[in-house]
Amino acid sequence: MSEDTPLLRSLRAAVAANADDVPLRLHFAELLLDADLVEEAVSHITAALQRVPNSPEGNALMARAMTLRNQQQGEQGEQRPPDNRTQTKPNQQP
Repeated sequence: MSEDTPLLRSLRAAVAANADDVPLRLHFAELLLDADLVEEAVSHITAALQRVPNSPEGNALMARAMTLRNQQQGEQGEQRPPDNRTQTKPNQQP
C-alpha cells in the first residue's frame, strides 16, 4: 500500500505529542507496517522498546518489521541487473 493516509498523519501527530505513550506508538507502528512503511515503523518500535525493553508486543512487531524489511530487500535485489564487476572473464583468474 505505501500510503500516507489522513489516519496515519493524525496518529503521527498524536505520537509526537505523546512520545512516552508506548501502546499508542506500537499501535501506530503496526498500522505503518500494514501500509508498508517499514522504516518508519522500525523507528517507532525501537523507541517503544527503549521505554519498555521486554514488551512482547514490541518484540513481535520488530520481528514482523524485520521480516518485511528482508522481503523488500529481496524484491529489490531481484529487480537489479547483475553486478558485472564481481564476475570474472573466461581466461581471467579472480
